[in-house]
Amino acid sequence: MKGMIERNSFYIITLLITAALLIPLFFQQPAENTISLDNRTVSISIVKNLPILLILLFITLHGTNENRKDRGWKPLSAEDIPFIILFLAVTTTLSFIFPAADSSYNVSTQGVKGILLICFFALVTALSEELFFRSWLINGLKNAGWPGWLIFSIPVLFFASLHIWQGWKGLLFAAISGSMYTLYFMRRRRLFPLVFSHAIHNALALIFMSVR
Repeated sequence: MKGMIERNSFYIITLLITAALLIPLFFQQPAENTISLDNRTVSISIVKNLPILLILLFITLHGTNENRKDRGWKPLSAEDIPFIILFLAVTTTLSFIFPAADSSYNVSTQGVKGILLICFFALVTALSEELFFRSWLINGLKNAGWPGWLIFSIPVLFFASLHIWQGWKGLLFAAISGSMYTLYFMRRRRLFPLVFSHAIHNALALIFMSVR
């Protein structure tokens, strides 16, 4: 009975968070497929993302210490650094192979405040996505008894679908990088290398766009 309640709770929470992440994309018109980021819009985006992040922090930190470890909450260590470097090297290479369309982003943040806002925005976004697509989904699907190929495929498909507005190049980039992140988490159950490499990549990409 307890196991059934936990599985049902997992499915309900997953559906609600998925809806919160994906439904706004369906209301976005083709002409609006450009994200304009200045100091004000970055601040608004951070505020909008914080409620989902707080919910994800609560549900992934809830439970015993063993539960938290299964969800990837393990201290950052020296052995994580080579993986962070590897992930950044791979995602940087993928960025050149599958570059985002020039119209995908219009970044016009200004000054040190703008750079700090971009870095915080990148961290909030990366932490939210890794908590949901890796920590929450993979652990929850495994505990619900799903087969390994679905435990791998579902987070990758969900993660890629979040980037579909960027076109097929953005979709392929997200699918490949998401596959790499998912395989790593399934094998090592470590969250921080994914969060840091994801956040650094996003921040550097946006900062580069703001000065090009």
